[in-house]
Amino acid sequence: MIFMLTNNCNLRCPMCGHSSHNNGEAMPFDKYISLLDEIKKTPDMWEKHKWVRLDGNREPLLYGKLIQAIQEAKKRSFYVNLITNGILLSKQTSDLLIGRKVDAINISITGISSNVYRYFQGAGGGIEKTGEQLNRVINNVAYLSEQRTFRAPKMHIRISFIVTSQSVKEVRKAFEFWKKIGVNEFQITQDSNTAFNPETEVRRRIYRSSKTCLSSLVIASNGDVFPCCMPAGEGVVLGNCFEKNLNGVFQSDRFRSFFESLSTLDFYKIPQSCRNCFQIVYEAQSSS
Repeated sequence: MIFMLTNNCNLRCPMCGHSSHNNGEAMPFDKYISLLDEIKKTPDMWEKHKWVRLDGNREPLLYGKLIQAIQEAKKRSFYVNLITNGILLSKQTSDLLIGRKVDAINISITGISSNVYRYFQGAGGGIEKTGEQLNRVINNVAYLSEQRTFRAPKMHIRISFIVTSQSVKEVRKAFEFWKKIGVNEFQITQDSNTAFNPETEVRRRIYRSSKTCLSSLVIASNGDVFPCCMPAGEGVVLGNCFEKNLNGVFQSDRFRSFFESLSTLDFYKIPQSCRNCFQIVYEAQSSS
């Protein structure tokens, strides 16, 4: 389950399909607590949603009560994951995250040279300013990795690197760099704005590349429930859990119909919003 605790980010990355949706809205803390309690007390929900992500593809370190939010989730035995761009991941913040026993942290950083990083997370800033920002993120991640080694060895640190024509030449160098820093995983992802065009295939059968499609529901800061954290997913509101409880959204006809269509694995039956998603892999098959 993904909680969009804040609809805000301190970057405007050109490849991010969420930037235009940011309005600075924050999830009321009491609503967040109520949702945790509902999931925990509902057996079917608890079985499927023991992991919570506290970012919603925004910058969670901008949420004023993030540390309390983590603490409340851990108190209820949730596993906690968050994705950050690393700019605000100061030593003090890292110490707090380690102290609250966050299970996994994903840092989105593409490029280890100022020129490449500038295109992705530099937000169009000057080369000098971008270089300073990149160095800050590297130092932040290095400190987190070093400290967790002996204070929280079970914490999983992942670097998420987006591959495009602008960054592909730095993939190997970046992998070796972050390996030396001591992160657990170097994840290569595709630009989410890259759309597939499966209409040229003779037959289509869909294979979900991960469990994302059926497990990564998003609760927005205003209570809207989205089917996933992809940009297209935010255009599909399955209900609002502030107007009715989360279970009420899950039991609604709109919710059931959406996921019944998705689970068919038939290109012509899945929701229109899912057909060009880069999380879905299309395999051409012969007509025989």
